[in-house]
Amino acid sequence: MHLAYIKITKNNINISITDIYGDVIIQKTSGSGGYRSLESNSEIASSGLAHQVALEFKNLNVSKLGVYINGVTLWKLDALRSLIDNQKSMVLFVRDISGVPHNGCSPQKKRRKKQHKKDKLKY
Repeated sequence: MHLAYIKITKNNINISITDIYGDVIIQKTSGSGGYRSLESNSEIASSGLAHQVALEFKNLNVSKLGVYINGVTLWKLDALRSLIDNQKSMVLFVRDISGVPHNGCSPQKKRRKKQHKKDKLKY
């Protein structure tokens, strides 16, 4: 059994396939896949990169695969779909390991008003 990790961040896409012990067998990023600057984090890049990884993965003759997805973008499902469609092995599980917010940061404290002492004018 092998594990596929798909990590989609704000600026980059990383896809790596490891064996059960965590040793990386195949790794691709959007830069190494031929996508540059603005197109490096898009739907086209995610599906194209997953297709490239799947073609390399076919040569390994692996029957089982588990997938972990990390990211908050909308096109992580496109990457998953093109990774699964372009290979022969059976996908055992798909898990989303994206971070879950825990009520976030606390709001700023209320700003204190500056108190001015007004002197009484004498005539």
